[in-house]
Amino acid sequence: MRPAALLALLLAAAPLPSAAGDTLVCLNLDWMLSVRGGVEHRLDSRLGFKGDLGVSVMGLLAADAFIVAYFLPPESSFRLNLLIGVPNAGAPLTFNAAMISFGFSLQFGFHLSENVLMDIRIGAGFPLFFEADKEVVRDLPFPMDLWPDFTISVDF
Repeated sequence: MRPAALLALLLAAAPLPSAAGDTLVCLNLDWMLSVRGGVEHRLDSRLGFKGDLGVSVMGLLAADAFIVAYFLPPESSFRLNLLIGVPNAGAPLTFNAAMISFGFSLQFGFHLSENVLMDIRIGAGFPLFFEADKEVVRDLPFPMDLWPDFTISVDF
């Protein structure tokens, strides 16, 4: 699917209320300039899961997947969550290489209205690279060789 078509589909679906009250539709922009869409589902008052898929301006397919621990109740005006899992996974659209990082992030957010939330996610993960004839673990120009996770999201 072309990146513009994927973005148009996500923007069209985002304002629709979710079928379940505990499920959010998410639209994200991360530090690598990738636009991702996905879902966050709350299993109970303390635990849920979140996953996103999208494309970056550099021609990469980008994704993330987390188990979410909620520190504040659902009726709170603010959000504070711990996300554990895969903050970043990516592959060029040619699929000749890939990267996946395992780590955690903290998510801070607040309600813009009754049905719209805004979040900022900050974290890091230990990256593994998969490319022919290259090292899986590499030295990176980031602190402690961790791949950063910084994302701004709007949830509906």
